Amino acid sequence: MTTTKEVVDNFVGGVQSALLMGRKVNLSGFVILGVRRRRPRTGRNPKSGDPVNVPAGRKLFMKTSKKFKEDLDKPKPARKTTPAKKAAPKKAVTKKKAAAKVATKSAAPKKRAAKKAPAKKRPVGRPAKAPSSKKASKKAPSRRKTKA
Repeated sequence: MTTTKEVVDNFVGGVQSALLMGRKVNLSGFVILGVRRRRPRTGRNPKSGDPVNVPAGRKLFMKTSKKFKEDLDKPKPARKTTPAKKAAPKKAVTKKKAAAKVATKSAAPKKRAAKKAPAKKRPVGRPAKAPSSKKASKKAPSRRKTKA
């Protein structure tokens, strides 16, 4: 029993051997493959602009079939779309939840420590400044709440 890999390998091998012998390969309704000869010519080195001799060689060409080109140019049929489902109605908010939301919004935001700015480079040729003699201030102690 042959596998898909063996079938594809045999097909590609047959196409390659036909092209190497100089024959055209016509895959009906899809593409025509062939080999064209190239004459020797003088080219240019793109970096330096010097002339370079390019030797003769062979080049693979591919031509798509008329039927395949026509099929590609045809507009795609419109997709059938189903109407969008409506979203479920939102549940009513209870009084407790509404009061909790209001309470959380009115709470004071948390304080965050200030970030230090990155050190600035001093311009070349200027002397460095002497460090300042200011001392950092201490934070006031937090107030404790007492029950009355």
